[in-house]
Amino acid sequence: MASRQTGHPGLTAGGDPRFGAAVAAAIFPADTEHAPEITRQLTARFADEFGYAVDDLLLYRAAYAMATSDAFAPGGGDKHFAWCVTVLEDPAVTESLHR
Repeated sequence: MASRQTGHPGLTAGGDPRFGAAVAAAIFPADTEHAPEITRQLTARFADEFGYAVDDLLLYRAAYAMATSDAFAPGGGDKHFAWCVTVLEDPAVTESLHR
């Protein structure tokens, strides 16, 4: 029986744990009712705990969303594409992209 792949396709920025933290903060709560608030809290916690700049985490998250938006279903017909759109529409992410 074929296994179903879940999560991200393994894209990472070798040697930079900020990338993993940025993506994990948004993927972990993705299917929950309070995903935006949990993502905000995890992002702030990772920034505080590890000394990361929040803007760096938001930019990595945006880059991941852009790079993987079509990774699972050509044409974006899957939940991952919708998640990527949500990431790119997040006011904190859009503000960070404008700085």
